[in-house]
Amino acid sequence: MTGKVIRIERISPRGGVTEEPDPTERGYCLGNPMFGAKKHHAENAVFVDTLDEAAELILKGFSLRMGAMPESW
Repeated sequence: MTGKVIRIERISPRGGVTEEPDPTERGYCLGNPMFGAKKHHAENAVFVDTLDEAAELILKGFSLRMGAMPESW
């Protein structure tokens, strides 16, 4: 991937709210597809510091933890 990722947003958000990456103290949390249905479990989490890194993993099948943003955003 070339360029700099400035935003990742869910295309079809649940409940009609805007959903964007939900950073944690450890960084952006992604689920590893190697673990199938258990990819979302904490012990299988992969953390990255930047949206660029997250985007690279998304292209490889990882899922990014998203959260609903307040309406004031």
